[in-house]
Amino acid sequence: NNPAFNSGPSSSSSSSSSFGSMFGALAAPKSENLRRGGLGSVARRAEATPNAMVGNKGGKKNKRGAAKEKTGPPLPCARNETIMVDRALATRLGVHIYEQDKTPCAMAKISLKLQPKCPECAAAMKHSDKHRQMLVTGVQRSGTHYAWEMFNRLGVHVHHEGLGPHGAVSWFFAYKSNSYAINNPDSLSVHHFCFVFHQVRHPMRVISSVVKASKKPWDTYWAWIAKMEPRVCEGAGGKKCQKLPLLLRASRLWLYWNEHIETYADIRFKVEETSPRDVCRLAQFEERLCGSDGRYHTTSSKVIQPIVEPAAPADGHTGVEHLQATWEAIEALDPALAEKMKEMTRRYGYHLDPAMHPQSLDTSAFRAGGKDEPKAKAKAGSGGGSKKFAG
Repeated sequence: NNPAFNSGPSSSSSSSSSFGSMFGALAAPKSENLRRGGLGSVARRAEATPNAMVGNKGGKKNKRGAAKEKTGPPLPCARNETIMVDRALATRLGVHIYEQDKTPCAMAKISLKLQPKCPECAAAMKHSDKHRQMLVTGVQRSGTHYAWEMFNRLGVHVHHEGLGPHGAVSWFFAYKSNSYAINNPDSLSVHHFCFVFHQVRHPMRVISSVVKASKKPWDTYWAWIAKMEPRVCEGAGGKKCQKLPLLLRASRLWLYWNEHIETYADIRFKVEETSPRDVCRLAQFEERLCGSDGRYHTTSSKVIQPIVEPAAPADGHTGVEHLQATWEAIEALDPALAEKMKEMTRRYGYHLDPAMHPQSLDTSAFRAGGKDEPKAKAKAGSGGGSKKFAG
């Protein structure tokens, strides 16, 4: 489970090359000049400002003791009938812009994408804490944990697999559901997001990571996945689906999860190549945050943690011999599926060989509780236990 860009606090990962020197010292001295990176630094300063902290701490409560919902004007990003990213900036950055059906409710009915004129979004528009600025989603193990950490270092307060004041980074939220395998304390029944971004990663790395992270062939995560996306089982319902090869299910998951997100997302970007700063700018957060040096970290006011940019290793090579998924193995299970996956891989701008897309980030340091520890030590330690499939 190499990656760099390992997207969740699960099993330990190893990489033939990593930015060890970068992670050796997570703290960096404050500087008067904010560090800026990525092509977005030449783009215009976004006018929209991030929404205020949500919740009702210390506020009025109803008779049952529950906090009353906050009412107020919608976020700046939601005040236009059609929410759109800055196309000029997106084009300059080389990210893919989706041309979606702008018919009212077309996307809101199948996703958490906010469409201001849709009746289904009326509650979200009425309550200022029922819509957020940004959702970054993709297939699990696509680097969402890395993205979540970098956004929060910039000062964009998103939660991983949950709702934060500014939004969320979550593979779960790719689907609109009454319940999720990991439920946020706040119900998502009326929540929507202004901008929805599709984050992708090379399929062989994603699928290999999913296979390795699945300690059991079937669990509550796979049960929820099968409920949301029945094509993962393709006619093999119930216990029959549980007996399907894990590699086959993981491969179908990569294909169909991505296909679904394509129907409503605003843009698509490759996590191996796109700066978190530029994703921040595309979501129209303040340049004060997007171009910062980490001083606005959402959880730390004393230590500045560096914004780690995706980059290829110095020698241009990342080992692939450890990967548990290969095109040959997938073709042996389902030739037609493999061809569909290859078409999507090329369309996403990837070479079929994952070695052609070297990555040098080892994100095990970003996991909840830090790096994986031996069980005995973990029990006596901080209790920051990891959950598989969290990325």
